[in-house]
Amino acid sequence: MMSRSWEWGPPGLETPATVPVAKSPFIAAAFCLAVIFGVPWCRNTFGYVDMYTGNRGCPVIPSEVRSWSVVGDMRKPGEAANLQKWIARHPRQINKQFDAFCETLLHVAARWGREDLAKLLIAAGADIEARNELDERPLHVAAKYGRPTVVRLLLTRGADVGASGWRVHTPLHAASCGLGDQSTIGARLEIAKLLLAAGADVNGREHGSGFTALRCATTYESRNPAMAELLLAHGADPRGAVEPPIPGGPR
Repeated sequence: MMSRSWEWGPPGLETPATVPVAKSPFIAAAFCLAVIFGVPWCRNTFGYVDMYTGNRGCPVIPSEVRSWSVVGDMRKPGEAANLQKWIARHPRQINKQFDAFCETLLHVAARWGREDLAKLLIAAGADIEARNELDERPLHVAAKYGRPTVVRLLLTRGADVGASGWRVHTPLHAASCGLGDQSTIGARLEIAKLLLAAGADVNGREHGSGFTALRCATTYESRNPAMAELLLAHGADPRGAVEPPIPGGPR
């Protein structure tokens, strides 16, 4: 039987039969486009939370300042001017957190030893005690990466020399441990002296382990005789570097 192209109705008023349109392919295509273009945009603009680990990621660093956020120790003309323009356009984002470790721009300037950019950020209202996802403040970051010029700047602006948190040790620990190796040891020795002169507690203990800064100076790949000698000369207790006894274990 042939299909009818007209529905039955009064003579002269017959109406064409409605042909259903398959909407599923269009919906699927729209969903795919949303995923392809929308998800990266949302991640880059608003950040994300890893559903498996629970770790948080923050938006990508703005394009105006991205050049020095990757290899910031290679200073290029125009970087300070670009930062000033960004600050003028986004004054309320001065303490916004960016990238995988949710760092402020002051953290980034501290990591690369950019005291010139750090001054601009602080003058614009950057929080010198802001914390990143690792609970580090800019002073921790500058000490860990061996950036004495930024450490001096932060200390003169009132940064807490004994700052610590539940996930991080003190800036003196950061100077002693560095990146877990011998890199920037000369600069980190200078930083340790600056921190001690500013009143850092040489026997301040790390949350959880209870170790002092002397632990990194005498153990692991970060061990360094000059750092250990400096800490001991300032009254470091050798017991602060020793593994505590296990309760109920052999003595």
